[in-house]
Amino acid sequence: MTEFGFSLDLSLPYTDVRALLYWVFMRFQDEFVERVVSIELEITPEADHAIVDRLKLREVVGEPLRNALAALPEYGGRLGLRSRLSKDGIYLLVEVADEGGAAE
Repeated sequence: MTEFGFSLDLSLPYTDVRALLYWVFMRFQDEFVERVVSIELEITPEADHAIVDRLKLREVVGEPLRNALAALPEYGGRLGLRSRLSKDGIYLLVEVADEGGAAE
């Protein structure tokens, strides 16, 4: 990103990833209720803490959730967020899915 004139200013505290993912998902709770959206939340217990930039992770997870909500019908539909570790245990994979499919 620095090539395009943006500074790469990261804040990397030790973070409770499970709580952060839950918080991001629940930011949309009012819209889930208002639009009668069925939700599924599955956060892997193995990924409890990591050194991450909280703000950037919230943005990275929040944007696909916004997109998935936009793709649902005005009322009803299903939306889910699932997390898991990669096979080598190094990466946290987060999947947002709606009735139309999934995006990782």
